[in-house]
Amino acid sequence: SAFAISTIPDLDSDGLPSNATRVMFSLITTMFVIFYQFAIDLNNPFKGVYQIRRSGSAAQLLQNQMLLMRNPMFRGKISFFDD
Repeated sequence: SAFAISTIPDLDSDGLPSNATRVMFSLITTMFVIFYQFAIDLNNPFKGVYQIRRSGSAAQLLQNQMLLMRNPMFRGKISFFDD
C-alpha cells in the first residue's frame, strides 16, 4: 500500500505510472520471487534428482559393514538394513 500511495504523484495524464516506477516495481518483484524460490529450495534440500557418489570414506564404511556382517561373532546380532 505504501508503494501504491507513493506512486500516485508519479502518474501521467493517462493515469499510468512512469517508466522508472515500472522498472523499480519489476526489479523488486523479481528479487522477491528469486528469494522466495531460494527459500523453498533450502527447505527441501533432497527434493528432485540428486546423486551421492561413493567416496573413499564411504567405501571404507561399506567394507567395515560387510566385515561386521560376515564375522561369526556378530552374525545375526547386527542389522544394517530395515527388515
